[in-house]
Amino acid sequence: MGLSDEELFAAFTPEQAENHRKHARERWGEEQVALTEEMLKQLSKDQWDRVQEDGGLIAAQLASLMAWEHDHPEVQRAVARHHAWIENFYPASAEVYRGLAQMYAEHPEFRAYYDGFAEGLAVFMHKAMTFYAESELA
Repeated sequence: MGLSDEELFAAFTPEQAENHRKHARERWGEEQVALTEEMLKQLSKDQWDRVQEDGGLIAAQLASLMAWEHDHPEVQRAVARHHAWIENFYPASAEVYRGLAQMYAEHPEFRAYYDGFAEGLAVFMHKAMTFYAESELA
């Protein structure tokens, strides 16, 4: 059996979940949001837990690399891992990945989440992800 809405959005209050959905629909369209949610609902609870854990590990890894420049090969390897992780949710073309990078730096909840790993991580990820999108995905 796949994930329920409650399991999918367990990390958020109902208001936060609806705000994320609304923002996603405005940015990527109703159809993309519905496809992503349907894809995720096919995951088992264990698979979903692993996806979430991997996201935290990747963010922690990127936080540990902030002493290097955003285009450093080690940083870019971690960003490649992040990009592959994002594709658990939807295909991330160069344009989509750049947009996600911008959202990490500008959206208060995403910025707070990443900056919770290390102050400035959201902006660092914006730079690193944008570089990756332009050098590897374009």
